[in-house]
Amino acid sequence: MNQSFKGATYLISLRYTEMTKVLFLTFFYSAIYPAGFFWAAASLTVNYWVDKYCLLRVYGSAPTIGKQVSVLSRRVIFPLMLLAYVSVNFYNFVGWPFDNICDGTGKLPDRYIRNHTIEIISDGENIKKYITIEEDQLPVKYCSQDLLSLDLLSLDTIKKWVEWLKKGEQESNAAEGMTDDQEIIARTIGWTLLIMFAFTVLVLLRIIVSLTILRFFIKPYRAEGKASKETFSKIEEKFAYIPQVREVSGFTYPLLAFDMKGISSDYVQFEDPESEYPEGYHKHNLFYDLELSNDPVHLWSMVKTWGEEDEVDVLDA
Repeated sequence: MNQSFKGATYLISLRYTEMTKVLFLTFFYSAIYPAGFFWAAASLTVNYWVDKYCLLRVYGSAPTIGKQVSVLSRRVIFPLMLLAYVSVNFYNFVGWPFDNICDGTGKLPDRYIRNHTIEIISDGENIKKYITIEEDQLPVKYCSQDLLSLDLLSLDTIKKWVEWLKKGEQESNAAEGMTDDQEIIARTIGWTLLIMFAFTVLVLLRIIVSLTILRFFIKPYRAEGKASKETFSKIEEKFAYIPQVREVSGFTYPLLAFDMKGISSDYVQFEDPESEYPEGYHKHNLFYDLELSNDPVHLWSMVKTWGEEDEVDVLDA
């Protein structure tokens, strides 16, 4: 029965992965499917309430973790997703509708102004379509509307795009064929992309420098909080690292992995109401399951505790 009430296991990293996946897919396809924002909002809302209910009613206790996952998501993953969001939108707005057809100049030749018959073979059948080209129709020409077909890293292409962003002149082949409204939106997104890209590069350079070069000149550790005059032995709720194996199938409590002689029960992070500490906890301890003829000291790491009167207890854990 105790096993049935332990609760399910969950990983906070998996929840961050699910949230990041929903946001990234929404950003990536936002230009061609704007309704995805509403679906993403609904999905995240449902996930929030389901996770909240499961944390309070379904999931079991999890090991205490730090803030590294949230800091990495907030400072690195989310900014990169926003950069990808702006980049994909710029690509779609500049190249839309990706048919490589732009308005030409001049007048249509007379040989095109007539009725045309086009035969299309579909599923083994010849289908005829009739097209009429009138005299007042404008000519069209081929133009590349795919940014990926250009050499984006060449200086010549970069100069043309910078001139297009400044003056609005369609200097680049990829900028051809856009309507006025499309060009305004694309130019706005282009400036946003340029600013975000520069900001992202500066942030990444700062992280790289702080993790490499600055470590030789500045101490990376910074103390958090203020020192208290209250001694550790007088704290009511004491927390310390206790070697143990958690979430073992078939066991209600964690399996301890140290010699309990001289260690107070305050440091054990669970309480067995049917057993008395320390003898009753031997059944939860791997230390007493080993039958060794030699001294087992060398098989266990050393743990020390300092009492209120500076008495040192040394035990093998």
